[in-house]
Amino acid sequence: MYTAGLAFRGTSKAGYGVLIHYPDGSSGEFSGPCGEHASNYVAEVVAIETSLDYIKTFYTSPTGNTAIFTDSRVSSPRAGT
Repeated sequence: MYTAGLAFRGTSKAGYGVLIHYPDGSSGEFSGPCGEHASNYVAEVVAIETSLDYIKTFYTSPTGNTAIFTDSRVSSPRAGT
């Protein structure tokens, strides 16, 4: 699962995108707005939360682990460790 969040000038008109590769080789992608006054950080976190909610809701037969790849150090609880 690849996630990304982005905001205009870092603080406004934020949105997110998610690309998911499933174990069977198929993939899916989706994106959405985060709000007029949202930061890059908010967009990154929304991307991760939304992708996990999607997996739990629509992919009912998970096999193995889920890996999340993000380009944001601030949205990762283990960043810098």
